Amino acid sequence: MIFVFNGVGFNGCVGLTVLNPYGMYCIIITIELSKKFMKQFAEWKKNLIINDKIMGGEAVFPNSRLSVRHIGGMLEKGESYEVILEDYPYLSLEDLKFAEMYVKTYPQIETVKK
Repeated sequence: MIFVFNGVGFNGCVGLTVLNPYGMYCIIITIELSKKFMKQFAEWKKNLIINDKIMGGEAVFPNSRLSVRHIGGMLEKGESYEVILEDYPYLSLEDLKFAEMYVKTYPQIETVKK
């Protein structure tokens, strides 16, 4: 029996994951899907606002003071898309997906103040 998952498989594969009697593997199309996903992420990032005068320079969503890191952190802690969208209806599903990726890609670095 063969099962195909589209999205992020439980083996971390972005794209199509195939589970067959011999194990799991990602199909070659994953490479193209990943390139497309990364391009979309880069385009999405261009819309973020990073200004030292807003939230101490933290990346925020356009026309807001809502930090991307806050939303990504909520998702990392297990909050559902539905709850976040209910609280922040101006965000899109794309915003949530990429906010989660943003916090993984750009981890917060703690600095020691002297």
